[in-house]
Amino acid sequence: MGRVAPTFRPLQFVSGTQVRSNGRLLRYFGGADYLGLGRHTEVLEAMRGALDAGAVHPGASRATTGEQILYRRVERAIARWVRRPGAVLLPCGSLAPRAAVQALGGQVTHLLLDERAHACVAEAAVLSRLPTIQFPGGDVGALRQCLETLPPAARPLVLCDGVMALQCRLSPLDGYLAALPRGGWLLVDDSHGLGVTGPGGRGTVAHFRLNDSRIVQVFSLSKAVGVAGGAVAGSSHLMARIRCGVPVFVGATAPPYTVVAGVLAALRILRTRPGRVATLASRARELHARLPPHPELACSREVPVVVATPASAHGVRALHRSLRKAGIYPTWICYPGGPAGGFLRMALNVGHSREDVDLLAAAIREGLER
Repeated sequence: MGRVAPTFRPLQFVSGTQVRSNGRLLRYFGGADYLGLGRHTEVLEAMRGALDAGAVHPGASRATTGEQILYRRVERAIARWVRRPGAVLLPCGSLAPRAAVQALGGQVTHLLLDERAHACVAEAAVLSRLPTIQFPGGDVGALRQCLETLPPAARPLVLCDGVMALQCRLSPLDGYLAALPRGGWLLVDDSHGLGVTGPGGRGTVAHFRLNDSRIVQVFSLSKAVGVAGGAVAGSSHLMARIRCGVPVFVGATAPPYTVVAGVLAALRILRTRPGRVATLASRARELHARLPPHPELACSREVPVVVATPASAHGVRALHRSLRKAGIYPTWICYPGGPAGGFLRMALNVGHSREDVDLLAAAIREGLER
């Protein structure tokens, strides 16, 4: 359709819920700092304190320069949080699926890729050079049919997102796992599930109450955790394989000490103050209740995000005008794997009030009615 995204001057971020654009103060529903931890005083203080180590990072990869106790501490904290045997920290969330797939090399023979998986998950599949079959996102029946086409001795790896970003709903992880043969694996990119879904915000695997050594979770720590970096969580054997020979771990400079200290502080807040997760879940339910079913709208009770994909340029302009009229900055996104013309993504965080939710819902409704 050739839709053109609205353009603005660079934003001045005033707070987690407000920005200044073209001199005007607007409510902000962008990004993915769902729990507001990226601005939390304790996280910022921990990051400043890490500078006392006297260096930014070890100077190279952990495999070549030597281990630092802070890295192992944060890995243990991540593993405890998601209740997995082990975890490995990486410099970037986008590298985590690649590290996991590389670690599984020799243990899997075929990949089955949920077509709605994040671009970095699809890239990890391509780089593996293993035979790959795509199946329709969220379709357990289609996955079963694909699995039936594999040779009897196949050891498949299913790759998916825990939260399907454009559909604003959870992938049926329980169905995916049940469809797997005994020698299969399930890789879940839980970047938008960690801190948001599941008991206490432990992610989509916890939401479905799954406890299986065949599950590998990967995360970005820049979303609900609010800092930066990435991680893989799974069996102790798989974590050892990553540390011993996976190129994106062995060859990558370790994350800065400030990042690691910030992640530790954020996880401590998550563990000791679950009210933030509960507040976010309440806001997500309120937004869902205030929005009508609409073919151009994706929204669910379980995810604090709403996505609008207008079918025409007129629809884009109408939604944009309605949001600006309400004093809301329209976060229009063109993203790999998303609609070619872009889409509107509005995300809640714990800083948003019920009044903010009401305002956003009313503006979206008005824009869709056009």
